[in-house]
Order: sequence, then C-alpha cells, then structure tokens
Amino acid sequence: MAALLLALLGASNGAAQSLSVVEELRISEGLAGFAGPLADGDGFGASLAWLGDLNGDGVDDWAVGAPLSDGNGKDRGAIWILFMRADGTVASSRSIGDGLGGLSLTLADGDRFGHALASLPDIDGDGRRELCASVVGSSFGGTAWPGGSANSLGASLPALFEPSGCAWHAGLQRLVVVSDDGRVALLQMDGTVQQTFLVGGDLEAVAIPDGNLPRAYLGVEHPDTVIELDLTTGLPTGESWDLTPWMQSANSRGLESLTVVKGLVYAGLQESGEIFVFDLKPGSLVQFMGLIPPPGGRDELSGMHYEASTDILYAIYDPDDLVLELTPAGSALRAYFLPGSSQEGVTLVPGCPGPMATFVVAEDDGDLNTYSTYPAPCDGSRLLWGRGGVDVLFLASDGSVTSENWIASGSGGFGVSLDAGDFFGSALASLGDRNGDGLQELAVGAAHDDDSSGSSFAQRGAVYLLSLTGSGQVSSWSKISAGSGGFGGILKDGDGFGASLTGVGDVDGDGFSDLVVGTPYSDVGGGQTGSIWTCFLDATGAVLGQVESRGVDLGAQAGEAMGAALAPAAGDWTGGAPGVLVGSPTGGDSAAGAIRVLSLGSGGSVSESHLIDGANGGLVGPLAAGDGLGFGLAAAGDTDGDGLSELLAGAPGDDGAGTDRGAAWALELKRSSLGVGFCYADSVCPCGNRGTGLAGCGNSAGTGGSIFPGGSASITADDLVLSVSGLPPSKFGLVFMGDATIPALPMADGLRCVGGSLFRFGARLSDSSGVLTEGPGIVGWTWSNLGSAGHILAGDTWNFQCWYRDPKGPCGTGSNASSALAITFVL
Repeated sequence: MAALLLALLGASNGAAQSLSVVEELRISEGLAGFAGPLADGDGFGASLAWLGDLNGDGVDDWAVGAPLSDGNGKDRGAIWILFMRADGTVASSRSIGDGLGGLSLTLADGDRFGHALASLPDIDGDGRRELCASVVGSSFGGTAWPGGSANSLGASLPALFEPSGCAWHAGLQRLVVVSDDGRVALLQMDGTVQQTFLVGGDLEAVAIPDGNLPRAYLGVEHPDTVIELDLTTGLPTGESWDLTPWMQSANSRGLESLTVVKGLVYAGLQESGEIFVFDLKPGSLVQFMGLIPPPGGRDELSGMHYEASTDILYAIYDPDDLVLELTPAGSALRAYFLPGSSQEGVTLVPGCPGPMATFVVAEDDGDLNTYSTYPAPCDGSRLLWGRGGVDVLFLASDGSVTSENWIASGSGGFGVSLDAGDFFGSALASLGDRNGDGLQELAVGAAHDDDSSGSSFAQRGAVYLLSLTGSGQVSSWSKISAGSGGFGGILKDGDGFGASLTGVGDVDGDGFSDLVVGTPYSDVGGGQTGSIWTCFLDATGAVLGQVESRGVDLGAQAGEAMGAALAPAAGDWTGGAPGVLVGSPTGGDSAAGAIRVLSLGSGGSVSESHLIDGANGGLVGPLAAGDGLGFGLAAAGDTDGDGLSELLAGAPGDDGAGTDRGAAWALELKRSSLGVGFCYADSVCPCGNRGTGLAGCGNSAGTGGSIFPGGSASITADDLVLSVSGLPPSKFGLVFMGDATIPALPMADGLRCVGGSLFRFGARLSDSSGVLTEGPGIVGWTWSNLGSAGHILAGDTWNFQCWYRDPKGPCGTGSNASSALAITFVL
C-alpha cells in the first residue's frame, strides 16, 4: 500500500508508530529503596542527570535535584546521589548541599542549588563523570520575614479610612496614603496626619513621579485610570491617562498597584498579576511600552514600589502574604512571607547610607504598618541575586565532592558581566567535544536575558556555550540569542529561550552535533503553550539555521509550558532518527504533567510525536494534578540489558511522601508500528496552500491538520485514539473512514485521499489549542452505530481522515481536510 500511495499522491508517507511505557518505577521517600529523608516542599525530581557507574559496581547511578530543600535555611537546595541496583531500585544514597557531602560552595536562602543538572564525560582523568549543578539565586516560595516586628499607625488614620496604597515622598518627607473611598492623607512617619484630601473615585494605588515636585499619581480602578494630584492644594492638576485600552479585567480586579521606574509608569493588574509599562506624556497621551509577565505565574498583585536607591521593584501578593523583590525587568530575586493580612500597598523609606530601610505596608482592613529593619543596602548588593552560576563538581566514588569550580559572572574563567535576574544556569546540557579540540562543551541557559531586545524587561533569553578545561575552568565561550550567535529566529518578550536545553546529535548531517532549546513560555497558541527550537550549529557553535516546533502544532494546551525540560531521546524510541524528550509539567491528563517523545527529520521539523501522560502512552501512575511530571528529564540508555532504553522523569510536586516532596519516575519505553500516514500536503493543494511537516493543506492556523494515532490497533482493547492537531481552535470537525485510498482530490481547502465505502463519526469541537480527538471506543462505536459494512474487524485496514471547518481559510471555501492514516486492526 505504501508504494501505491507514493505513485498515486506524489506525497510522502510512513509507518505511524506507537510508543508506550512497558515498565515503570516510582522513586520517592519510602519507595523503591530510597530512604531520603525529604521534607515538604523539597521538589525532589526537579532536575536529573545520569552519572554512569559512579561507584564501580556495574550499575549506572543517578543525580536528582531537590532545589527547594531548605538545608540550613530556606530553599537553599540539594542534590541526591542515587546508587542503583540492577532492578532499578535504590541501593543507597547521599545528599550534597549546604554543608553536606563535601560541598565548599556557600549557599544562601533562595539559592536553589541543583535547579538544573548536567553530567559531563570524565574531564579530569579519574575515570568518573563530573556533575554540573546550577544556582539561580531566586525563590518564589517565600522565606522568613527579615523586617522585624510591626509598628501600627492605623489608630492615627482618619475615621473609616481603609488604606489601599501608599508611597513615600522624599521631598515632602511624608507618607502619601490613599483609601478606596477616594480620600488621600499625608502622614509623618510617626503616624501624625498632616492633611487629608477628598479626591473621589476608587483609589487603589499611589506613586510619586518626581520626589522634587509636590505631585502624586493616583491609580483609579474601573475605569483603570491614572490622575495627577497636586499635594499642596489637594486638587487634580487636570492631567489624567486612560489605561483601559490595555488593561482589561473583571470582578473589580483591575488596576491595583502603581509605581514609577526610571520615568516609566508600572501599573499592576490584580486579576492576572501582569505589570503593564507605560510612558505617560502631557496632554493625556499614553504610550504602551511593554508587558512584564507575572513572576512564577502569580496573580493577585496588590501593591508595588520601585526604590531607586536599591534599584529593586517590590511587589506584594495578597492573599499569598508574599513580597517579591524583582529587578526592574521583572525577574524575581527573592521572596519573603509578609506579616499581616489584606496587604494593599507598599513603599520603602530608605535608610542610606545604612543597610536597613523602613518597609511600609497599607492594609485594607484599616491598618498601616511600618517595619524598621528591612534589609535594603544602597550599594547594589541586593541585585547580585538572580545572576546565577554553575558549580562543576568532581565526585568521589562514594558520591561526595572532592573538588569544585564555580562559574559565574567574572568567575571560573567566564568573562561575562551578567545582569541581575539573567538566571544563568536556568538549564544545563552536555554537548561533548563538538569541534575535536579535546575540551568538553557545556550549554548554559540564561532564560531571562534581555540583551536581544530594546526593552529592559524582555526576558527573551539566551544560551552560552562554554568550553571547559580539565579543572572545569572556562577556556572560551560564545552566546546564542536573538541578537547574537547567528540565531535568526524570532523571539518575543517573555519566551524564556534557554529555560531548557539538550544536545540532539547531528540532525542536519553536516558532521556537527546540534542543539535544541526550549521556550516554554511562548504564547503562540495561547499563554505559555510553549515551543522548542532546533538549532543547527557549526564547529564554532554558531547557528547556521533554526526550526521552531510549536507546542500548539503538537497538541499542547495553553498554560502547558511545553519545553520546560528537554533531554535526548534514545534511537530505539525514534526509529534511529535524532529525537528529543520534551516536558510539559503543567499539561497532560488532569494537569499532572506530560512528556512528548519527538523524532526530528533532517530539516529539523517533527516527524513523529508520542505523548506520555496519565491517559496516554501506557503510564499507569498514579499521577495527580500538580505533580509536575516532566519538570525534569534525563535519558539513560538500556540499563538492564533487555534492548529497551529507559528515561527518568521528575515529578517535583508529587505528594506521595508528603506535600510537594517530589518523586522521580523510571520509565522503559517500547516502540511499535501503528498504521501508515499519508495524504501530506507536500504536493499540490487547491490554492497553493501547502502545509508544514506531516500535515494536510495549510489553514488559517498557519499549519495544516495532522492526524496521529495513540493507544493500539487491538479491537479487543478498543483503545485507539485519533488526535488531529494544527486545526483552528473551537471549530467543528469530524473524522471519517473508508476502506480504500484514492488519488488526492480537492476537498474544500484541502485534499481527500480516503475513498471506497465511507463512514463518518460524530461532529467534534477542536479545543482551544486546535486539537480534535476521536476515541477511545472507536471499534465499539462502529458496531453500535453503523451497518455491518462499517464494522471494524480484526485484519481490516481502514483509512481515516478529518474534515473541519475553517471560515478564515486561505482558499475561501470555509473548510479543509487533515492528513490521512491507514490502520490495520488486530485482535
């Protein structure tokens, strides 16, 4: 049949493969021989690395990161070295962390040691692999409040005054406090009220545009507006700015916070946690400058203050009772648990040249609290956080650290001046000796790098390629970003290029191994759907070309963050083609996480895609929402000698041993054939609308419909699932089947290649990511709803295709057709 299709269609075809889990083992405290101990919130499994046979017992060993382990503080991080048995269980383990396992590196609260891991081939000649571990110096989880006890000024406020925002006016030496009933009060630091003005409106925030002028910006919610107030007269100046064209919200959760950062106005949207950046000009003119995504995905942003003396943006989140210190670009540096409740506003009264400031919090329950010992030195030292670094660890056979080399801004031979919040070390990948110079190469992600944009809050990301000497020192380096290293792809603000990395072998056949880079926060297909980039590298590490594989085209959903983790895929999973494991920690069945196994063609596009989650790919579990399967990934090869390769997948949110203690899943995968795909649009489409990759003719989604199988062809199991991706979202379509193939005929904007006796299944609606699904239960449906001619029997070959509506399609007919799939059913 394959030869016939080639002759008839002039199009490519190939066996549609299934990939399923045949063995699985869950490793967590108290399971599979791992004793731990772990603590709640450790996040065991957030990062993973294969170490080879570290202790010489003939069995390969593993490193597993727990970057939120507290150690001697909070979120300092740790790494577990797991010495394995031949049956996949843990024989023994030891931890490396703050003061443990021979680690010399001094860790601080929030460092998150072990955020990313990578194993290097032996570079010092001792016969053991080296382990690289990153320290990103950032925490969204919250550490102990450092500001001391509260001094309440609430009793001094006017009657029924409910503070919703506050700001310190350095020129007037006054606190400016607003209430959501439209009043403004000027206070001394001892709480004495100097003046009160009635302005009106739902006042939710206040900011000082210039400390030398008696002016304040007042944030009004619904409609979201900024008005300028004269603090000497208490009257509006007549200047106001309407922000509603950009800031949209519901349920009184609109503009809730306001501050001025280097002449630009930052306005926080409570509902989403996003920060909108504006240039407010005289005459009510507004220029939108950009959008800062919520750090760590947090919403309920209720207060902001930018302090020029520290160059830090302070943001509070109610009801989480957290204050985050951010760079002006929005990268989180640290988080503290905030005392009190109903926090609605924040400001800082600097204590320069001393190291402490007074932290002021407005609470909507009628209180105004000051904390006089908040650490805010004016020497810029607080901004050292978030730059990140990588520690190269040389391990003894017992897993302890014998020596190490720290690579960071200006350290370890790395001559780059990193910016605060770059997150150098957001991902790590060993690339081997790519150019034959005898030095091992390490790829390091800096997912919040903004050098490739004119915006200071771009967070588009970058990757550094480091060549390492035998001592772990950096011999040379190069950078890949939207503005350097030959990369020609289009990155958008917030994409996070470099949040994940993996070497992938020689995809394009030029003799040099290539690199896959994740952009898990890409919004193509919906917020944080995610994508990956295959980058073709030359001998020097420069990018010769690149191909983006978008999550939306692979069935990823909005918010899935596909590409949060990457690892190379074994050849027995991909049919010998280069391939990659892709993690989606917030996707999959029940939002428990998912893994995709992708095969790459010579051009870098995806030729096969296999989904493994709680409902697909044979994984039994159990998995639960929030487990984060796929947050960490590593491939191990065939460790048990049965001819099938294994992988390790982290689930740092697993609650089996305790809340968010985490787990790692060891999975063995087996590949088998499941049908033949055909009717791809690499021939003539009705209006020249060729699709991309293994898809039908191009559509308004910019790709084409691709039909893929899942489950099996067994009529007894009746677990076949047909997924059609790349469709316009929220449009009706239906799968139909026929017992013959025909030469490609025009069918609306697409081609029909299925013929003979035709039968249609029920109409379905594509989801928000453009995926339509039919099955399981396909065999049983044909027996219940069709005549005998349409019953699926063992030994039958049926051909499947999908017709779908596309009102904005390129040819104007209003509909289109996907690629096709032939499946031979078995008992």
